[in-house]
Amino acid sequence: MQWSFIQPKVDDIVYVQSKEKKYVFGDLGWVVPEFTIPLKISLELVRESLSPVSEVLLIPTVKETLVESFKSRFGIQKSLFRSEIIDVCHNINGVEHVRLIEPKCNIFYNYSLEDLSEQELVEYVPEFLYFTESDVMVTVLSSQVKS
Repeated sequence: MQWSFIQPKVDDIVYVQSKEKKYVFGDLGWVVPEFTIPLKISLELVRESLSPVSEVLLIPTVKETLVESFKSRFGIQKSLFRSEIIDVCHNINGVEHVRLIEPKCNIFYNYSLEDLSEQELVEYVPEFLYFTESDVMVTVLSSQVKS
Protein backbone atom coordinates (compact mmCIF):
# COMPACT_ATOMS: atom_id res chain seq x y z
CA MET A 1 0.00 0.00 0.00
CA GLN A 2 1.30 3.42 -0.88
CA TRP A 3 0.09 6.59 0.80
CA SER A 4 -0.38 9.79 -1.11
CA PHE A 5 -1.30 13.03 0.57
CA ILE A 6 -3.34 15.72 -1.10
CA GLN A 7 -4.19 19.16 0.20
CA PRO A 8 -7.95 19.34 0.87
CA LYS A 9 -10.03 22.19 -0.49
CA VAL A 10 -12.81 23.98 1.36
CA ASP A 11 -16.00 21.86 1.32
CA ASP A 12 -14.18 18.59 0.52
CA ILE A 13 -16.07 15.74 2.22
CA VAL A 14 -14.69 12.46 3.51
CA TYR A 15 -16.40 9.56 5.23
CA VAL A 16 -14.43 7.99 8.09
CA GLN A 17 -15.59 4.38 8.35
CA SER A 18 -14.14 3.76 11.80
CA LYS A 19 -16.15 6.68 13.22
CA GLU A 20 -19.13 6.27 10.86
CA LYS A 21 -19.20 10.02 10.26
CA LYS A 22 -18.73 12.46 7.44
CA TYR A 23 -16.24 15.29 7.81
CA VAL A 24 -16.12 18.53 5.85
CA PHE A 25 -12.97 20.56 5.38
CA GLY A 26 -13.42 24.25 6.11
CA ASP A 27 -11.68 27.32 7.45
CA LEU A 28 -11.22 25.59 10.81
CA GLY A 29 -9.97 22.25 9.46
CA TRP A 30 -11.96 19.01 9.38
CA VAL A 31 -15.31 19.24 11.19
CA VAL A 32 -18.38 17.02 11.50
CA PRO A 33 -21.24 18.79 9.66
CA GLU A 34 -23.89 18.48 12.36
CA PHE A 35 -26.28 21.39 12.74
CA THR A 36 -29.22 22.16 14.96
CA ILE A 37 -32.69 23.12 13.85
CA PRO A 38 -33.00 26.04 14.22
CA LEU A 39 -29.42 26.80 13.22
CA LYS A 40 -27.26 28.34 15.94
CA ILE A 41 -25.01 31.19 14.85
CA SER A 42 -22.26 32.42 17.13
CA LEU A 43 -19.92 35.26 16.31
CA GLU A 44 -17.48 37.67 17.87
CA LEU A 45 -17.17 41.13 16.48
CA VAL A 46 -15.01 44.14 17.06
CA ARG A 47 -16.88 47.43 17.14
CA GLU A 48 -15.31 50.32 15.24
CA SER A 49 -13.58 52.41 17.88
CA LEU A 50 -14.99 55.72 16.59
CA SER A 51 -18.46 54.40 15.81
CA PRO A 52 -21.38 56.28 17.32
CA VAL A 53 -23.27 52.96 17.52
CA SER A 54 -23.12 51.63 21.08
CA GLU A 55 -22.62 47.97 21.92
CA VAL A 56 -26.15 47.94 23.36
CA LEU A 57 -27.57 48.89 19.95
CA LEU A 58 -25.07 46.93 17.85
CA ILE A 59 -25.96 43.46 19.13
CA PRO A 60 -29.70 43.57 18.29
CA THR A 61 -28.87 45.25 14.97
CA VAL A 62 -26.57 42.37 14.01
CA LYS A 63 -29.19 39.77 14.98
CA GLU A 64 -32.01 41.52 13.13
CA THR A 65 -29.87 42.13 10.04
CA LEU A 66 -28.82 38.47 9.82
CA VAL A 67 -32.41 37.21 10.05
CA GLU A 68 -33.66 39.78 7.51
CA SER A 69 -30.80 39.01 5.11
CA PHE A 70 -31.39 35.26 5.03
CA LYS A 71 -35.07 34.67 5.82
CA SER A 72 -36.03 34.55 2.12
CA ARG A 73 -33.69 31.55 1.82
CA PHE A 74 -35.00 29.56 4.79
CA GLY A 75 -36.36 26.13 3.91
CA ILE A 76 -35.51 22.52 3.12
CA GLN A 77 -32.04 21.71 1.78
CA LYS A 78 -30.86 25.29 1.53
CA SER A 79 -27.23 26.32 1.44
CA LEU A 80 -25.58 28.85 3.70
CA PHE A 81 -21.93 29.75 3.44
CA ARG A 82 -19.84 31.15 6.28
CA SER A 83 -18.56 33.94 4.03
CA GLU A 84 -22.14 35.14 3.45
CA ILE A 85 -22.73 35.54 7.18
CA ILE A 86 -19.43 37.39 7.59
CA ASP A 87 -20.17 39.68 4.62
CA VAL A 88 -23.57 40.65 6.02
CA CYS A 89 -22.00 41.52 9.38
CA HIS A 90 -19.17 43.52 7.77
CA ASN A 91 -21.75 45.71 6.06
CA ILE A 92 -23.37 46.73 9.36
CA ASN A 93 -22.53 50.23 10.51
CA GLY A 94 -20.20 50.06 13.51
CA VAL A 95 -18.69 46.61 12.82
CA GLU A 96 -14.94 46.61 12.21
CA HIS A 97 -14.17 42.88 12.23
CA VAL A 98 -16.12 39.61 12.51
CA ARG A 99 -15.03 36.15 13.65
CA LEU A 100 -17.64 33.49 12.92
CA ILE A 101 -17.55 30.67 15.47
CA GLU A 102 -20.70 28.72 14.51
CA PRO A 103 -21.50 27.24 12.10
CA LYS A 104 -18.03 25.70 11.81
CA CYS A 105 -18.41 24.87 8.13
CA ASN A 106 -20.50 25.79 5.12
CA ILE A 107 -23.96 24.24 4.94
CA PHE A 108 -24.70 22.83 1.51
CA TYR A 109 -26.49 19.99 -0.21
CA ASN A 110 -24.67 18.85 -3.32
CA TYR A 111 -26.39 15.55 -4.03
CA SER A 112 -29.67 14.42 -5.45
CA LEU A 113 -31.95 11.75 -4.07
CA GLU A 114 -31.36 9.61 -7.17
CA ASP A 115 -27.69 9.31 -6.16
CA LEU A 116 -28.43 7.81 -2.73
CA SER A 117 -28.37 4.08 -2.05
CA GLU A 118 -31.45 2.32 -0.68
CA GLN A 119 -29.99 2.40 2.85
CA GLU A 120 -29.10 6.09 2.52
CA LEU A 121 -32.65 6.85 1.38
CA VAL A 122 -34.04 5.10 4.47
CA GLU A 123 -31.79 7.26 6.69
CA TYR A 124 -32.35 10.44 4.66
CA VAL A 125 -33.92 13.37 6.45
CA PRO A 126 -34.11 16.70 4.65
CA GLU A 127 -32.62 19.47 6.75
CA PHE A 128 -34.61 22.60 7.34
CA LEU A 129 -32.50 25.75 7.46
CA TYR A 130 -33.74 28.67 9.51
CA PHE A 131 -32.82 30.71 12.56
CA THR A 132 -34.31 33.49 14.65
CA GLU A 133 -32.74 36.41 16.46
CA SER A 134 -32.63 34.35 19.66
CA ASP A 135 -30.53 31.72 17.82
CA VAL A 136 -27.78 34.27 17.10
CA MET A 137 -25.17 34.79 19.81
CA VAL A 138 -23.08 37.96 19.46
CA THR A 139 -20.07 38.83 21.59
CA VAL A 140 -18.60 42.31 21.19
CA LEU A 141 -14.86 42.61 21.77
CA SER A 142 -13.16 45.91 22.45
CA SER A 143 -11.00 47.24 19.64
CA GLN A 144 -7.36 47.90 20.29
CA VAL A 145 -6.53 51.50 19.44
CA LYS A 146 -2.91 51.85 18.35
CA SER A 147 -1.14 55.10 19.04
